[in-house]
Amino acid sequence: MKLLRKILTGMLAGVLALGSVSAQAFAAGLYSRPDIDRETSLEIHYHQRDIDFENVEFQVYKIADMAETVKFDFVRRFEDYPIDFQDEMTASQWVNMAEVLAGYVLRDGLKPDYVGTTDAKGLYSISGLDASLYLVIGGSHQREYRTTENHESVLHRVYYHAAPFLIATPSLDENNISDSEWIYDVEVSPKFTASEDEFISRRILKTWDDAGYESQRPGALLFDLICDGEVQETVELTAGDLW
Repeated sequence: MKLLRKILTGMLAGVLALGSVSAQAFAAGLYSRPDIDRETSLEIHYHQRDIDFENVEFQVYKIADMAETVKFDFVRRFEDYPIDFQDEMTASQWVNMAEVLAGYVLRDGLKPDYVGTTDAKGLYSISGLDASLYLVIGGSHQREYRTTENHESVLHRVYYHAAPFLIATPSLDENNISDSEWIYDVEVSPKFTASEDEFISRRILKTWDDAGYESQRPGALLFDLICDGEVQETVELTAGDLW
């Protein structure tokens, strides 16, 4: 099975910036071993400042099991996907990885391990979790409010679309790694896009990490555009349109 050799620390991926702590740092004693037999929990707080988003569905998928040596083994249903977690990944790469995994999940109609909706305080909590890496996919929240323009009342509708993210339980506090404290009750606040359009737009851009092997690229790549779990359109990207 593939091994993820980097722990995601302060994993507020898509939520907050994802950090990474290497196995070498672990061996050097910069932080302690996690207790992988201890139950963990995840609390999702979906909100904007003092506005809580109620009745928003979140789906949670277990991606990989955590070992006490700070490695991950992909669970069976994710191990055959063509995804690659590199040793050193930036926060934006973690965000992109979450979006890629979410695409596969929606395309293949995978059932979530956990599913629930936020309460009146914008909270959705899961307890009794294994020490693992999870993919979280959230829904959208609609908010209405009125303003006065030219002495007339104008109704506004704003749609908050949650971004998918990866999160590990337990996690390290990226601001206090030196304290060697693992957080077993993890709290996250997902990032989102806000728009007065109910629908969101997506731009597809293929980037290559193949310096010296550019001649071996295929002539074209196909990407599926998925809506509500169904392929709506297939897009072809080529060098001619700059991928």
